[in-house]
Amino acid sequence: MVTPAAITKVYNPKEENMKRTIAALGLAIMGLLSPVVVSHGSAQPDRLFVAKIPFNFTVCREELPAGKYTVFRASSTSTNVLAIRSEDGRSMDLACTQDVKSPEVVTEGKLVFNRYDDQYFLSEVWWPGVITGYELVKTDKERALIKERSVGQSKPAKKKGKVTIKLVNQ
Repeated sequence: MVTPAAITKVYNPKEENMKRTIAALGLAIMGLLSPVVVSHGSAQPDRLFVAKIPFNFTVCREELPAGKYTVFRASSTSTNVLAIRSEDGRSMDLACTQDVKSPEVVTEGKLVFNRYDDQYFLSEVWWPGVITGYELVKTDKERALIKERSVGQSKPAKKKGKVTIKLVNQ
């Protein structure tokens, strides 16, 4: 015999939130693993590229050491999440991006860094053969540097410079 207590399931919001969190985490892990399977597809932005970066640099909130890095889309379904992984696999970061347009087709893939004295921030990623690149959102640290430089000036200080590193097809 089935009792009413056995039929009625008590709604537990904490349990539902935990289920959603676990499902989202599972999807994120699958998204991180999918480039290994789909990275050699025919579309340009799905390819892996390597860049030798001769200086320490910041991606999102992480400072990464100088070295050889692989750049790829972190998910085959989300075009605006990029992964940057060191050759030895010890350093890796994911970056949320927004599209940025070029007036003409980019002929060579490249990473663009904003430089403030001896601090470098990854700013843009471009694959060859496209007019749409990826622009990273400025970090709190980078915005603070810009603000610090503009103190006492009537207009905001300009960046110290941009540094471009060419990507090499792996």
